[in-house]
Amino acid sequence: MNKNEAMINMLSQKLGITAQELKEAIEKNDFSSAIKNISPKDKEKLKAVLENKELVDKIMRSKEAKDLKNNF
Repeated sequence: MNKNEAMINMLSQKLGITAQELKEAIEKNDFSSAIKNISPKDKEKLKAVLENKELVDKIMRSKEAKDLKNNF
């Protein structure tokens, strides 16, 4: 298992979905199904992050994000 697969598996477990469901959400760029099981508090935190353009840009420029993008 490579680093990206391990990250997807870990994240899917935290979201309460399968790794395949998370991969499909990533490919479709539609995370509504991926976050259906998280708490309202965590949804608010995620929303706050996604609404912060500077933070999103920083995340997307990270090595991990580039690695994930290159593998999909």
